[in-house]
Amino acid sequence: MKFTVTTSLAIAVAQALLVFSSPAPSELERRFQTPATQCISMGKYPGGYNGDPLAYDAPGASSLLGSCSESVIQGGQDPWTVPACVAFATAKGPTWTIVRLQCTEDMPNATAQPSLDYNVYANIVGACAWDPEGCPITQQNYIDFYYGSLSAIGYTGTWPDANDVINYLWNPITEWTATGDTVPYLNFNDWLHWGVPYTY
Repeated sequence: MKFTVTTSLAIAVAQALLVFSSPAPSELERRFQTPATQCISMGKYPGGYNGDPLAYDAPGASSLLGSCSESVIQGGQDPWTVPACVAFATAKGPTWTIVRLQCTEDMPNATAQPSLDYNVYANIVGACAWDPEGCPITQQNYIDFYYGSLSAIGYTGTWPDANDVINYLWNPITEWTATGDTVPYLNFNDWLHWGVPYTY
């Protein structure tokens, strides 16, 4: 009888352990490079620039991320072929953008992404992009691009102040590229691949 009780107790304990033990890793944790806990944390701060959620929470950034994610995940597009992804990267940082996309899509890191689609670049700078020497992005080009990207996705919330867009989004790009008041294609493309390391 004692053997039976002990055996029954052992079975009961084993069953309890099965119920209360940690769950197996989720599909998200198994497939993607970014841990699920970080994905949850990053989802709370979609707009803070340079990996610092308190630096500047750009209005509309989370909407840009949503549109970007839809194009990349459902549409199968590379991030730097999607204007919303490029615009979001200027609000949050390119490396963070790719890491955030890795939460829902198995994809390479920022440094291994294809180059910026030149049509997206031409959309930023205008027809001069097709001149023999091309042309760089000006501050006004960038402001128009950021606001235009919000319009293109149908954003209806509070719009960011132009001075904040200049100070917190545009200026860090020009500081990183060190090309003066404008940013040529090659330097902007470099920034999309190497700028603003993931800091969370």
